[in-house]
Amino acid sequence: MKRLLTVLTVMILSFTLVLPAQAASKPIQVYMDGTKLTFPSGAPFTQSGTTLVPFRTIFEKLGLSVDWNAKTKVVTGKKSGLTIQLTIGSNRATVNGVIKKLTIAPTTVKGSTYVPLRFVGEASGAEVQWNGATSTINIYSPVNTVQLEKEASTLIHSAVGYLNDRNGPQFLKLLSKKSFISSNEDFDAYLEEYHYKLTIEELSLVSYDRASKTAVVETTEYGTWDKSGAYNPDIRDHNTYTLVREGSVLKLQIIDNEYSDNVISKNTLANKVNVPATEETALLGQLNSYYKALNEEKVEESAALYADADPDFKENLEKFFSDNNFRFTSEKAQIIYYSNNEAAIYNVETTKDLDDKTYQSKDEDITVFKKNAAGTWLISDVYTLYND
Repeated sequence: MKRLLTVLTVMILSFTLVLPAQAASKPIQVYMDGTKLTFPSGAPFTQSGTTLVPFRTIFEKLGLSVDWNAKTKVVTGKKSGLTIQLTIGSNRATVNGVIKKLTIAPTTVKGSTYVPLRFVGEASGAEVQWNGATSTINIYSPVNTVQLEKEASTLIHSAVGYLNDRNGPQFLKLLSKKSFISSNEDFDAYLEEYHYKLTIEELSLVSYDRASKTAVVETTEYGTWDKSGAYNPDIRDHNTYTLVREGSVLKLQIIDNEYSDNVISKNTLANKVNVPATEETALLGQLNSYYKALNEEKVEESAALYADADPDFKENLEKFFSDNNFRFTSEKAQIIYYSNNEAAIYNVETTKDLDDKTYQSKDEDITVFKKNAAGTWLISDVYTLYND
């Protein structure tokens, strides 16, 4: 009995050793843009970590015309601007005449020529992804980035146009199913704090992930205050848009504002704002009083010129005076906006450090004043400008 068991064991081990490596693992499945590929002339297999597939099917799916030279054993795939050549048994291939080293040489199995799938796919501009858990390979066709950027540009320009027009129903039609806005109520809430008309200055496609069909686009946008709500300076937004393809249509999923710069246009500075003489004198007088209080390092007098100076403001101002010995000069002050109870002054300010005679800076800002119930103009906001 023991001898019989020994013989059976040897036979089983011998049989196991001659099985192909892939017989003990899951069959390899290959997908192209989500569609499963079939290989009539033989199944894909893996050798030393490289998957090989019958050449004709993969070449044709990648849009390559196929040529086989039986004498030289050379496989050639061609399409516009691309020629790939592989030789049976050689770990050297060429892409547009440039020699490339292969991890595994093309081979012949039962009359079918097999080639390394990843090499051919990536040489064709496709993206190749391997999922070891499912023994699945996903191939994603090369993306026409020029066309994709045009498509993204059309979508984003439309979205910005609908934002400018406050057109919620049309804006919502551009959004993906997982967008940051899902209803007219959400759109209205989004616009409550939004008081600009935008113009896209720059737009560029940053990336496209073929697996998730997601594009990332960066823009620079100039925002002009739409005169609603309290005064706002012009801004230059630097935004990132996440777009996703649903079916054949590109949709807007997320808008992220990376950062915004306060800016002022030449047109704004060129425009003459009509301000009653008494009000102009009062506004410029308050600005001069503010600089005088700063230069004399008077906390209470400085705080008194602000509409909302809480204890923290005074504490911060006190620390600022303690840590620095600056002197401020307003070189230019121009009223760029005026209404009965609000005004904005464009200001060019020079700062000198009395402890460091070499230090001097020149900055631009917009100081916003509001008139209180007693008719006094007080500072409500100061916007530092970041013009190019």
